[in-house]
Amino acid sequence: MCLSRTSRVKACELAEAAKVSKTVREFLTEVETLNPVDELDPGPSGFDTTDKGAATATVSTTDPDACYTTKGTGAAILGYFDNYLIDNAHRVILDVEPTTARLSREIVAARTMIERIKSRLGVTPRVLAADTSYGTGDFLAWVFDKGIEPHIPVLDRYKQTTGAFTRKDFRFVPENNCYICPAGEQLVCVGSTRPSKSDIYRVPKNGCGRCSLKTQCTTGRGRTLLRHWLEPVRDRARELATTDAYRCSQRERRRIESLFGELKEQINLRRLRLRRLRHVSEQMLMAATAQNIKRLVKHCESRNREALTA
Repeated sequence: MCLSRTSRVKACELAEAAKVSKTVREFLTEVETLNPVDELDPGPSGFDTTDKGAATATVSTTDPDACYTTKGTGAAILGYFDNYLIDNAHRVILDVEPTTARLSREIVAARTMIERIKSRLGVTPRVLAADTSYGTGDFLAWVFDKGIEPHIPVLDRYKQTTGAFTRKDFRFVPENNCYICPAGEQLVCVGSTRPSKSDIYRVPKNGCGRCSLKTQCTTGRGRTLLRHWLEPVRDRARELATTDAYRCSQRERRRIESLFGELKEQINLRRLRLRRLRHVSEQMLMAATAQNIKRLVKHCESRNREALTA
């Protein structure tokens, strides 16, 4: 460990510098006073810190940046997400962006990594493959704007209708800005909802009451559909999902899972040794560097064998 020369204390001043003028509790009180927390600030973990009960139950007492996360049916644990951007052809990790354990942060990390490799390496991906959690309309539009072809499943919940007609059973007519239901009735736009960034379509008053297919469509007074403001972008992504290149990208995407498996099984990074996101980032960057060095050694070995054979 290196010490700065400017931080040293003269021998004659050591006794005065060693005096403690405040207790730990007084020091912490002063820090809280000088750094007030906004009551509307959710805190680094994404929880409302004004709710003392929730904060105690959901925030680590040793690492406030860690968040509860779970995979599958296992119990929730406090942790982080490790996001990789890799070159599928050579399984080389191009960038790493650790985040708090929130699914919404994965999209932010993907944008950060794509922009960073462009500025640092001068590389722009031609195709981007990812899982469904990245298939939001906003992210798909951003990827298209960057000139990248998204091989990403669209995040769509049209099947969650408990056996009733899905949105695929309704035909959209762009000229009239309306949907046609299976019974031939029109669902017209009656407004929009900003939180979901969608337009609302409904059948005119009493339109569903006399319909013979109502029991297959809705249990309410009338059927309502939502259409995302970026639905044309989502339709473009759905068209790509029918191509052979898309299916190939989805198969190759599994290679990134093998890198995470290597991280746990071979490098043995099952638990983080450091706390706070900035220190966790350093540890994950070092682990990714070790994985890339392994591939570099294998590449050099293969080239040496080819040279000896020749």
